Amino acid sequence: MWHEMTRTQLDLFLKDRKVFIAEEHRKRKSLRYWLFRFRSILKNLSYRISGNIISKILALISLPIITRALGPENYGNFSLVTVIINYTAVLITFGIVPFGIREVASGKNPFGVIRQLLSARIIFAAVSILVSALTTWLIYKDDGEFYLVILVSYIAVVAQAFNIDYYFYGSRNMLVPTIAQLSGQVIYVMGAILFIRKPEHLGLLVFFYSLYMLADALVGQISFLALHKRLPEIRLSVQNAIFTLKTTFRLGIASKLELLMTSFPIIIISVMLGSYQLGLFSAAFRFFSILLILYQAIMLTMAPYIVKLKDAGINKKIRYIQLLVAGVFFLGAFMGLFFFGMGEWTVNILFGKSFGESTPILKLICLLMIPFWPVNMALGSVLLYFGYEKKYLYANFFAGGFILLFTPLLITFFSLKGSVIAIGISNLASIIVNMIYINQLLNGRFIKIRIKTR
Repeated sequence: MWHEMTRTQLDLFLKDRKVFIAEEHRKRKSLRYWLFRFRSILKNLSYRISGNIISKILALISLPIITRALGPENYGNFSLVTVIINYTAVLITFGIVPFGIREVASGKNPFGVIRQLLSARIIFAAVSILVSALTTWLIYKDDGEFYLVILVSYIAVVAQAFNIDYYFYGSRNMLVPTIAQLSGQVIYVMGAILFIRKPEHLGLLVFFYSLYMLADALVGQISFLALHKRLPEIRLSVQNAIFTLKTTFRLGIASKLELLMTSFPIIIISVMLGSYQLGLFSAAFRFFSILLILYQAIMLTMAPYIVKLKDAGINKKIRYIQLLVAGVFFLGAFMGLFFFGMGEWTVNILFGKSFGESTPILKLICLLMIPFWPVNMALGSVLLYFGYEKKYLYANFFAGGFILLFTPLLITFFSLKGSVIAIGISNLASIIVNMIYINQLLNGRFIKIRIKTR
């Protein structure tokens, strides 16, 4: 064969052979690469989901103890304290976590990212606690015991300032934040089991909740020290804090609007219906938030991969985004229908007979929120980690406007059920806006609408 070929034919044959071998090698390399990526995703997801399953079990163990000990009224007060913590930590959580994840995942110097964010957060914590302490004193100065509980809760605010979980999420290390969260929750659950016995133990429960947040932050810091043989640097600078606030402004506004969707109804229920009704709502909503742990695990695990997906071809983007959205929706629909059928049993087992009036609220949450909330999380994550903060912000502005408008109105007409309907409408509005934006970014190919005309 060889001696029958001319020199030109032989060169062409060898060239084609080389191209064929190179192509096969590329395919094998690509296959190995994607298998490695799949194993990496699966490993991180298994860490996070396993940790969250354990966390969910711990939460379900402690929830009946807490609700039975505190009763509806003081459990409503506990929910109010957690809202105060969240609002005090507004600047500390002002888009910091998604910004940190994106910066670390995109290859920025992680030491510089942590130094910038950690230093800014400490300054934000000092200012926020001072403002919050003065404001809550003006409101609760006649209730010294409850004001003392609020002061204790600021431990949780300080803990959030020192938390560097965004570094581990961005570097695809789900094990450390999972262990950190579980460590804190074990402290919280053990404290609830051993010491929470009656309504007067509200302050003690808030203390254990604060220790939970503190342990979470400390495990992250200790793990960073073990990995790098030094703690993250802190350079306190007001100028750096202002620069960080400007950088994360859009992400921060969007995240606070998300907080508004869940916290504003709590405030309105407290004002319009009282602590007892707030306790009934908070119990059902707490169960919903426990279920959301699974979706939070999925979104945090996928975050660095969504960042990388931004640079992929449009067909690949469409395929993976559609797969993500469809997956979380069908899982949410299944869970919603399952717990709708188990609603009364769930309330009796977890909260006791005194919370029997929570059953209709829980069933409504199963229909309006559990199937659709994860869809909004997935769509928002795509915009967020693709770097479209402005569009992400607009979607949350739209949802925030709906929650402000409909919550008081629907509570007036439908009492507690109105709050759930308002949250559901707000979430649906956000889904629609997010889908419109993503469809635009994908050249109208994410959602295809065909209108047949004769």
